Amino acid sequence: MENNISDNKPCTYILRCRDGSLYTGWTNDMETRLAAHNAGRGGKYTRGRTPVSLVHLEYFDTKEEAMSREYAIKQLSRTEKDALISSFQSCQHEQDKLFEANNFINIDDILSEIIEEARAICIPVPHHINPQVKVNSRPKRRFGCCHKEGCSFVIEISKFMLDAAYAAADCDTRNAAISRIRNTLAHEVLHTCRECFDHGPLWKTYAGMMNKAYGYSIIRTSKRSDADSCNTSDEPGDPDYHYMIRCTSCGKEYPRQKFTCVMKKINAYRCNCGGRLEWYKL
Repeated sequence: MENNISDNKPCTYILRCRDGSLYTGWTNDMETRLAAHNAGRGGKYTRGRTPVSLVHLEYFDTKEEAMSREYAIKQLSRTEKDALISSFQSCQHEQDKLFEANNFINIDDILSEIIEEARAICIPVPHHINPQVKVNSRPKRRFGCCHKEGCSFVIEISKFMLDAAYAAADCDTRNAAISRIRNTLAHEVLHTCRECFDHGPLWKTYAGMMNKAYGYSIIRTSKRSDADSCNTSDEPGDPDYHYMIRCTSCGKEYPRQKFTCVMKKINAYRCNCGGRLEWYKL
């Protein structure tokens, strides 16, 4: 059974008439049938009670199922029918809100808002940040990252985070997913501040300021665990990395599971771009 509106599919419906009474029927074309009712051609009962409004709708695979459901609804009391209508309308309202919200999530606007918020509380966010967020489909665990391209910082977010928001089954779940997106973007924006490319004391200070001022939950963690609630993939997770090597020039990251000889002699190595490397523990 489906409740979403569809064309040319068997369905059972309930109409509320002008006098407040209810009419139950079935049809293969709800839009045409509703127009016929309001034109006085839909049925003898509704002919003198127009206009009518559609208050409940259920779709089925066969007309036999729709006819059977019509009979079952007609056996219900008025109180039971009202409860059915109330449940349907509540569900439709939730779906409408989800459609409007999910139709477009402007992560570029979210990034702009975060930058303005940070500057409003005197966090020295630089002006050379690319206003367009880059969506990366490759990471399966990392939420996002920040790196330099030329003279500008580029903020990335992992596609699975957007997927979690679009796949949300209700508004609460979707809002939680968007909150994770905002926290991630704010996390990466703070990395653009001077002396904040790692998660050092200054970065932690700025994170605390954002958390206190705007209710963010910016933390040092930059990847999800296998049990993270926004996990939408059935693929096995990435290895459990404990260290990150990062280029101080281009921002490229090299995750490592264990402490390596490169990290022991980090100053002897350079990134492919020629930049100096540093490492930190996740």
